[in-house]
Amino acid sequence: MFVDSKLQKKKDPAPTQPTSVSDDGPPILGRHHLHEYTLNDIVNIGALVSESGSLGIYNTVSTCATVTILNSTITVDYGFHDCKCQDGKMRRGKLIYDFSGSTNSATSFRMPGFDLSVSADHYFVDEWYVDIKKKRVTNTSALSVIGQTVYTGSDLQWTDSSSVVLIIGSLTYPDTLTGVRTIKLLNSNDTSCYSGQGNSLRWNKARIQISGSDFAIMEDISTHIVLRYNITINNIVRDYKCFSSEGLFNNINPFISGKIYLVSGKTYGMDYGAGTCDPDFTYFNY
Repeated sequence: MFVDSKLQKKKDPAPTQPTSVSDDGPPILGRHHLHEYTLNDIVNIGALVSESGSLGIYNTVSTCATVTILNSTITVDYGFHDCKCQDGKMRRGKLIYDFSGSTNSATSFRMPGFDLSVSADHYFVDEWYVDIKKKRVTNTSALSVIGQTVYTGSDLQWTDSSSVVLIIGSLTYPDTLTGVRTIKLLNSNDTSCYSGQGNSLRWNKARIQISGSDFAIMEDISTHIVLRYNITINNIVRDYKCFSSEGLFNNINPFISGKIYLVSGKTYGMDYGAGTCDPDFTYFNY
């Protein structure tokens, strides 16, 4: 089981890092676990707003977040000060989504050819500064779903290409992740989530599978040695109808199955289990 605690602010010399009840994995694994949430949450926010205009669990407990849609640009603004969101995380700054590069007249996340280029303006999540160098999410679903009124056997899917730098106050060097992921809507045949191209995709009902790879540069918090990792994301599943709690974070949608491998000489990994609605995972190494 994984237990994490909220990172302290940058001015504190020794923020508490995620830890595990198991001694089988280094803290860098727990940190990458949070990276996966951070990177996927950026996609989720764009999906929710493009389909419904709302932020779902990424909305704030108070009214400090605003959404502006102007022509082909969506701006999500959490303001200058920390906003506590419904998933228990603190966010501030802006995320900007530009879909002017979409093809096939696509205007929503569910549509083949929909193309989101994502940038950030002083965007922080729990005092981690998220610097998006490049992030592009493209709907690569089969063109045969255009005009589809019912599910016809083709799952919706997207390609997520990104290069993101995460700056953590306790570390000398930032974490850098560059890679490509494929996101598949596993319940494309669930009409409570997707009921054809003519209706909004209800992303808060989605069950997605993520696979792909990253090249990562990450500093070991204990030795301060900078290591290079080849990361493989092996069919991790996130279910947005599943709500759970993890450490100080409440109301999160956890990863519930699949594995992540980090290789730098030795192989370390995380196993999210077999589909149970909980935030637990186990470390492994060989």
